[in-house]
Amino acid sequence: MEQLLYGILGIYFVLGGVLIALVNRGKDAAYRKNSWVKYFVYLLIVNALFLAILWNKQYFHYAGLLILAFGLYEILRNTLSSSKYLTGLTSLIVFSLVAYTFFHFTLLESPWLFYTLFLTTVFDAFSQLSGQLFGKRKILPHISPNKTLEGSVGGLIFAVTTSVLIRDLINAQIITAIFLSMGMAAAAFTGDLLASVAKRRFGIKDFSRLIPGHGGFLDRFDSLLVTGSFVYIYFSFFSF
Repeated sequence: MEQLLYGILGIYFVLGGVLIALVNRGKDAAYRKNSWVKYFVYLLIVNALFLAILWNKQYFHYAGLLILAFGLYEILRNTLSSSKYLTGLTSLIVFSLVAYTFFHFTLLESPWLFYTLFLTTVFDAFSQLSGQLFGKRKILPHISPNKTLEGSVGGLIFAVTTSVLIRDLINAQIITAIFLSMGMAAAAFTGDLLASVAKRRFGIKDFSRLIPGHGGFLDRFDSLLVTGSFVYIYFSFFSF
């Protein structure tokens, strides 16, 4: 099963590279460089997390703790540097609620971890690429100006299709796989939206510059934090 999953993931990353090349046509050198840095850093991060799950799921748990620790640091850092304490307090409350469920998510069995990371990666990547290639209709321009209807639909199509293809990983029926992928897509979108709201309130572009091409840990993992929380809640109530 792992070989099939990595085969699908490899195809997606190749397709992503082709789409990035198409997006970069006509762009200046700085834009192209940033796009490729972002792509290869993302490739490294995703593979590191997948390998952590495959070797020993405890390593993924440690990675989750690291993400939460840096996320907390970024919120506190921006609260103090901007002196926007109400925004900081609100962000901390929301982050704490998400962090609690995400922490428990990282303790789930490997198939659920793999499945969630896989679907989140697919939705994140292809919603962004679809938006860059075909995006015209803005969803919430005052909060997240880069979010488009076309991008979200593209990401959703890839997420649902992938979920159906890899549903045996979690022994799910097709209808369950479709429901889970749609729920995770909504969760990923929500996570990105929450991060965008916080950044606008803080008056910043990125939470930090810790990850080249991506910004901070909350910039990179905002979707995974919420999709992981969604999957843990689903697992707690509906999986036996």
